[in-house]
Amino acid sequence: MKKALRTLCVSLAALAAGLLLLEGAWFGTVYSRPQPALHADMLAVYGGEPGRYLAGWSVEREGRFRYLVFSDASADFVASMERKHGAPRSARLLLEPNAHTTDQNARFVAELIRDYGCRSVLVVSAWWHLPRALFLTHLALLGGGVDIAGLASDVRPARVWADPNVWLESARFWGSLLTFASDTRVAGGLTHPKVQ
Repeated sequence: MKKALRTLCVSLAALAAGLLLLEGAWFGTVYSRPQPALHADMLAVYGGEPGRYLAGWSVEREGRFRYLVFSDASADFVASMERKHGAPRSARLLLEPNAHTTDQNARFVAELIRDYGCRSVLVVSAWWHLPRALFLTHLALLGGGVDIAGLASDVRPARVWADPNVWLESARFWGSLLTFASDTRVAGGLTHPKVQ
């Protein structure tokens, strides 16, 4: 019995170590990617911080996008941004106000991508948040044939692994995966108004 328990503990420890190595490799891959081209069918800004919205507005002006969607933003907030910074250069402005977590950003934006027939998306978020945001977006669009890229809304530091945000994201990553896997709700009932 003790030998079986010891074997189980060793197996679980090896599995946990393997999963952590895979997570570290994913984070490292995302952090080391060069800046993507600034064109896609959809530019999706995952909210949470004002800097992300400002970066999304700026990226839309520099690139070519059919749609600009702000996830986790109220209509009033986006309208005030439009008054302050002007209308998007060419993208149709969409609003996704229902998401309040990263897995919801991914699910609800994925629904918009499918609804509008998009084949590519550029996700804008904080540099330290991109690995989780992109992974969940890949999960939400699994098998859909959509090209997914990410762009940091802020400057990535030289010593990425010394930043405490990375270690917090490492823990949040697993929580988001559990939430994503256990949430069987459909993202129906979304509103997709063009902000005037």
